[in-house]
Amino acid sequence: MAASVGPSAAAPKGEQLGFYRGEGPYPVPAAITTAQMNEVREGFVTAALHGQQAGFDGVEIHGANGYLLDQFLTDYLNQRDDHYGGSPKNRARFAAEICQDVQQAVGPA
Repeated sequence: MAASVGPSAAAPKGEQLGFYRGEGPYPVPAAITTAQMNEVREGFVTAALHGQQAGFDGVEIHGANGYLLDQFLTDYLNQRDDHYGGSPKNRARFAAEICQDVQQAVGPA
């Protein structure tokens, strides 16, 4: 996967924080491809399976604070014109698919 991808080629607002070793405006990420989205889904599933194998009772799918899933939900960052962009339902689709994939892999709660 590229060093920096987002739902669309749109930079986050504001500037990077020096506290996190950033400086200046955020770079414009590459728009994530469908193949890369499949890799992300597989990564969430693999992590959940590893947690289950380690004996954890549950996992948290983090989708806040500017991370990729949050970017899909954010209208100014998600400028896609496919079924992952536009309406709130479409912008939530990627996160919902990941949740479904994880639940299918690890079984019911």
